[in-house]
Amino acid sequence: MSITERRMADCHPNRKHYAKGLCQQCYRKERFSTDYAVKKFGDRLPGYRRKYEESPKSRARAGRYYQVRTAIAKILDSPAPKMREVFSDPVAIATLRAALDRGDPILMKVWGDLTQKQQKAIYSELGE
Repeated sequence: MSITERRMADCHPNRKHYAKGLCQQCYRKERFSTDYAVKKFGDRLPGYRRKYEESPKSRARAGRYYQVRTAIAKILDSPAPKMREVFSDPVAIATLRAALDRGDPILMKVWGDLTQKQQKAIYSELGE
């Protein structure tokens, strides 16, 4: 399908269509906001959230996040870095890229738990 044939979103004509006539950002904003969840689940929402937080899936996800954050804190020599700030800071990204270049075992251990966007932020300029 060529670019001219691709469907564009009704909400933002310059963005490609994701679902129900909306771009991905608008669709997710509408469907994953707290207001939407409260409206859909009402008084049952705290119970659903508590049940998820106690699930093995949630615990595994939280564990992986903790390991990644701890590893990045060691590499950057920072006590408790916020992931959003780390991946928007060019100096931090350069430090992580240098650690990747030298094959740092701490970074290698958690590499698979980084999101694709985080991996790309670190790895993207290696070949450039």
